[in-house]
Order: sequence, then C-alpha cells, then structure tokens
Amino acid sequence: MIFAVTIISYVLFDIKFLIDQWNIPIDPPGFYDSRQFAMAAESYYQGYDPLVTNPANDRGMKLNYPRIWHVLFPLVVDQTRTNIMGSIIVIYSLSVLVSSGFQINLTILHI
Repeated sequence: MIFAVTIISYVLFDIKFLIDQWNIPIDPPGFYDSRQFAMAAESYYQGYDPLVTNPANDRGMKLNYPRIWHVLFPLVVDQTRTNIMGSIIVIYSLSVLVSSGFQINLTILHI
C-alpha cells in the first residue's frame, strides 16, 4: 500500500525527494520515454521525420520507436501531458500483469 501511494504521489506531484530517499538514480523528468514520444510528435507536426531528425528533442536524440508509433501522433500529444501518458502506460501494464495471474510478493520488498 505504501509503495502504491508513493508511486501515485510521484506521478501526480512529481515528488523527487521520495526517490532520493531510496537512492534510486533517475533521469529527470519522470517518464522520459513518454516525453521522448511527445517530442517526436511535436517534430512530426513541424514537418520533420522524428526517426531521421528530431529538433524538438532537447538532447538531439532521434525517435527510437518503430514507425507504427506514428499512428498515435493524431492524438495531439505534447510535452505537457507526459506524466499522464506515463501513468496510463504504467496502469495498463500493471493491469495486464494482474489479470494474467502475476502476483507480487510484498514480503520480499520488506513492506
């Protein structure tokens, strides 16, 4: 329960101090993969192919996802929605794991 509350509060409030307490190295901001996708969508709307040139990416990295991801660009994704996109992906992934019968043993985590 504590772990779930921590993750939810990090997603909603971007609380970096919780991650610092656990000494987990992070690359701020959180959900950089969803941010990279949003930067690729912005480059796509500027007329660039993000697999070749991605000027919206502040690190100059090209999009490293397959071209099938371009199907999602019409959703008008931008960098202001990356925490929400990342949260949706995490919740979806956890729901797939739970529905497939995967069980998390919290005694291993000492929670």
